[in-house]
Amino acid sequence: MSARILQLTQASRKPTVMLRHNKTAWREGFEAGECGIPSTRCPYPATSTESWSWSSGHIEGKAKRDGFSYSKPQD
Repeated sequence: MSARILQLTQASRKPTVMLRHNKTAWREGFEAGECGIPSTRCPYPATSTESWSWSSGHIEGKAKRDGFSYSKPQD
């Protein structure tokens, strides 16, 4: 399950938003990018954490497919 965390930094008291990837969506995106599926095929709503996670995974999977360095999927 994804989570958004709001923290207040001690020095500035400005809110800092930290997002956590949805691991399932990230892995699905990685596999899609690795297989050459277009990024426009993301199955999640555009503003969701799952969409952001899927897109991040897709970028890494496409990088692997294209022979560039990439972040490996997390277990």
